[in-house]
Amino acid sequence: MDRDLPICRTCGVQYPASVDRERCPICADERQWVPPGGQRWSTLAELTAAGWSLDNESLVMVAPLDGNTVVDPHATLAPRVTEAWALANAASYGGVKSNAEHLYAIVSRIRPTATFATLTEDGEDVAWGIGVTERGFVVLQDLVVHPKARGRGLGRRLTTTLMAAGRKAGATRAYLQVSEENRAARALYEQLGFVEAYRYTQRVRPGD
Repeated sequence: MDRDLPICRTCGVQYPASVDRERCPICADERQWVPPGGQRWSTLAELTAAGWSLDNESLVMVAPLDGNTVVDPHATLAPRVTEAWALANAASYGGVKSNAEHLYAIVSRIRPTATFATLTEDGEDVAWGIGVTERGFVVLQDLVVHPKARGRGLGRRLTTTLMAAGRKAGATRAYLQVSEENRAARALYEQLGFVEAYRYTQRVRPGD
């Protein structure tokens, strides 16, 4: 890890120089990503000295869409989020991502072509995820399987469903991000052809 790469002052995410610094993909608001008054970028060493603690390291992974994926017959696809979808997704995530109101507020603002997927098994909704298609890519996000339904291949079916929907919407490649510690998910994505593009770290401000 390059300790001199720039870091977002607001959310503490580190990005390589090749990533557009005009807008932080995490914060979304460019005013938060670009320090006011043309101040120089903070370095990792400076944030460490200021008490920012390492919270997580994530991988961004990319895969080609070659036409071998299909929409699962037990998947329901919708172009817009519903409150019920957000509630189920957040409840299955739990922890820091369990706020359904917060999730709904964010994903309801998506403007490019979006697919909100729900997988059903034995009459019950068991997995949820989003695919957003823009500029030849489909980004897969908020993929989650109900805790009681894990280990049955639903994650693979959900991922390939969203890849197929993205290809139908005009994408030629898919990308996603996954925690470095989530070995099971990383192994699945590698089996589906995803390779690591780059990594980024997220830090927490003192007192948060």
